[in-house]
Amino acid sequence: MPSLSLTNRWAVLALMFFVRLTIPLHFQSIAAVAPFLIAELGFSYSMIGLLMGLYMLPGILLTIPGSMLGERFGQKPVMLVSIALMMGGTLGSVFFTGLGAMIALRLAGGVGAVVLNTQTNKVVTDRFAGRELATAMAIAASAFGLGIGIATGSLGGLAELTSWRTALVVTICITAATMGLMMGLYRDEYPAGPAEAEKREDAPAGKSPLWNLTRQETTLMAVAGLTQSGFVVGYILFMTFAPVLLIERGAPISAAGALVGVAALVAIFSVPLGGMLTDRIGKYGDLLVAGCAAGTALSCALFSFTGPALLWVMLFGLIRGGCTGGILSLPGQVLRPESRGAGMSVFFTVHYIALAVLPPLGGWLRDSAGAAWAVMLAAATWLSIVGSLAVFRMVQRHFALSSPALPAER
Repeated sequence: MPSLSLTNRWAVLALMFFVRLTIPLHFQSIAAVAPFLIAELGFSYSMIGLLMGLYMLPGILLTIPGSMLGERFGQKPVMLVSIALMMGGTLGSVFFTGLGAMIALRLAGGVGAVVLNTQTNKVVTDRFAGRELATAMAIAASAFGLGIGIATGSLGGLAELTSWRTALVVTICITAATMGLMMGLYRDEYPAGPAEAEKREDAPAGKSPLWNLTRQETTLMAVAGLTQSGFVVGYILFMTFAPVLLIERGAPISAAGALVGVAALVAIFSVPLGGMLTDRIGKYGDLLVAGCAAGTALSCALFSFTGPALLWVMLFGLIRGGCTGGILSLPGQVLRPESRGAGMSVFFTVHYIALAVLPPLGGWLRDSAGAAWAVMLAAATWLSIVGSLAVFRMVQRHFALSSPALPAER
């Protein structure tokens, strides 16, 4: 099979989109079939939330070493091994259904997901830094939302027709096909443009890619990670517990998942458009992000306590698209080329801490107070984006005044 043209960064982006799609499929698969696990295995929603959080728990410890693996062994082999780990963890869950076994298997699959996410983000950032970065990151990020939506909208219905084990096997088969694309089409090498090459020549010699972050970059990436956490965790909580709320109100499992999955279909268009709009409006992009985050929080709150559900789901999918590009372009705005790997690691470490903590909290809220309050937790995380983005810009302005070498606010 011929190699993908490395001069075409958009073709590489398309491949990374399909590779990234496998991460949310495996992550959300347990939540999508949760009613069947509860009925057949005696799990609670708190346990389901725990299994979801555990999938991203390895990110707290492995994001930084994961970026180092890509530098040491090459991104392609590391990504292939990561995909294999995700498949193995899900396949094991088909056969070993005790809570302890599932915990171990989810952790193993989560190791693969965390490293794969880090590597694919580095690939996209390297190829689009300084050129349509918000657009490219929005397109790459839309794979996560689409994968969550596909899992939510289809796996529950498939499990209802067949079994929850079959639904997990289908997820594995989709991932195997994506692994074949990666093996045949991707190479690590890519031609750097003149500006990129000049930046790399100016990079300090003799520093490990793992430890060359400045104090300013580390602080900014930690705050940017909080912003990203509100975006991703808010989406996951809504897509996980909104169907549960509809089921509590009497909807069939397949219909509830399909209705909430509409949010992902709407986001196929709204997320890339939001990224392009962010690139076009430049310095006003923060207003777009803050306004859309507040609007998305409102749609979650309205869904929790009023009808019609489909209207609020569509509004949720539409408005959240304006947040994606602006948030994911934050690292590229302040990191030097030689510090991107380490900077993205800090960014996603903070993000994974939130992913490990908040889904179990959502499960506890469902068990103790009902699904409406779990969806309200999603609203709170979306609203937190407004505050964390404001803090990011304040810190950036402070460091720009004290360190002229740091890029100023755009």
